[in-house]
Amino acid sequence: MSKFDRYAFSASPLFDEAKTRKAFSQAVPLKTLVIYCYDPRAAEIPQAVARLLGDEVFPGQVVLDESGNRVASSTTMFPIIVAGGRAIDAMRSITVAQHLFGIQNIVVVHHSYCGATSFTADGIIDACKHEHHTDISELYERGSICIEDYEASLKRDTALIRSHAGTPKHVNVFGYFYNIDTGVLTEVVKDKAQTILIAAASHGGGAINNGTYASIPSQDVLPSGTQPPTGNRPCWSVNEKKGKAQSWAIPYL
Repeated sequence: MSKFDRYAFSASPLFDEAKTRKAFSQAVPLKTLVIYCYDPRAAEIPQAVARLLGDEVFPGQVVLDESGNRVASSTTMFPIIVAGGRAIDAMRSITVAQHLFGIQNIVVVHHSYCGATSFTADGIIDACKHEHHTDISELYERGSICIEDYEASLKRDTALIRSHAGTPKHVNVFGYFYNIDTGVLTEVVKDKAQTILIAAASHGGGAINNGTYASIPSQDVLPSGTQPPTGNRPCWSVNEKKGKAQSWAIPYL
């Protein structure tokens, strides 16, 4: 056994994957993933997106249990920080976030004067060959290595996210250009899912976004002409969760 096993949920002899997943889904009211560049000049992008969307909590507050353990958070937004904000590097994170918490929106942001515009695919491939004696020509999609045209890169990345098998079909996908000097976000792509609203009873039973009302493509849920269920009360809203950390926090096994 590793000396760090006590920090891993799956290493516990009491581990129950379904119950642990349900606990995680209730520990963070996640709605939105924001994919952006690791350039320090772009560090304020999540705050800009939160202001633009208007109903986000970021960075939120860490929730402590009665023993002072960090068991949850009030944030509704997770940043995914990768070179150039390119979607190719974020795909696994999208799948994991949906599995553990549920998501409603994925936002891709590319910023002005990005380092990813300072080189070409051929340039970095040649540099690696001559400077490191390695061939990276087949490692990455050439169109995702750098940014040559901001609108084209945002359209490519949002399309990649939408078509990826690990992306839930119910999410909205947005692409924005961010000016690092003015802090202004300009919408380039707005790909909203065709949706109905249903009350999600539990994460394990197909719930999206911690039991709150969720957007799900109607063709994937109900037969044509069928009305969504009514009268079902969703799980706690974010406000209702306040002060009830013991009921929804991630357990220590």
